[in-house]
Amino acid sequence: MPRIALVDGVAIILYANDHNPPHLHARFGADEALVAIADAVIFKGSLPHGKRRSVETWVSEHREALLVAWQTIQSGTNPGQIE
Repeated sequence: MPRIALVDGVAIILYANDHNPPHLHARFGADEALVAIADAVIFKGSLPHGKRRSVETWVSEHREALLVAWQTIQSGTNPGQIE
């Protein structure tokens, strides 16, 4: 369960062998959301409004690196951190 980033206190996590579409898990306290990398849309779960906006913006700004990280972890290699 590599945490690849921390965005405004929200842990950004990618899982190996996870289902499509390419997505990340965003966790903040008891809240968790699955966020599609392609369009930064939450398709399952929820986050508090301000945290959601921070994550959406971050995903939009880091889309290319996230897609590379998704492919990397699906091949069984740790993708490292995304700043």
